[in-house]
Amino acid sequence: LEYAMFFGSSRIVKYLYYNGVQLSSNLWPYAIHGNNSEIIHILEQNNIEPDSYEKCLIEAILCHHNDIADYFLRNNHFEDENATITKLLPHIIKYFNFELVESNEIINQSCFYDFCRYDYFHIVKFLLNSGKININDLTIFFIFFEFIQFK
Repeated sequence: LEYAMFFGSSRIVKYLYYNGVQLSSNLWPYAIHGNNSEIIHILEQNNIEPDSYEKCLIEAILCHHNDIADYFLRNNHFEDENATITKLLPHIIKYFNFELVESNEIINQSCFYDFCRYDYFHIVKFLLNSGKININDLTIFFIFFEFIQFK
């Protein structure tokens, strides 16, 4: 079942389900990776809740399945969509998935560390040159120190 979900094979998932294979919450990451909305709806119709919708959203970000991420964000799984995106910005940066970021206003000093950490040289340079980053801020100093120390 996990293998079929991982590869998005809804026919196999349906066959196994109708022949008595039990569905559980640990199947959500496989369903998200498979990028098949029909499989996700099978889980939902059978009231199989994931352990964490935030973990599901991170999996969708990792796989660049932004339609699934949008589905989770827009279907009342999170109170504040913008706050959730801001909270998950380190994962968005880590997995190079900027499609979910609708505003460049959340790209600021708070995520500067992640841009340094994941080697976004041009963005770091742009932020430093644009004046959006206060280089004299003690937090930025420690970010640079840690970044240089571990490289």
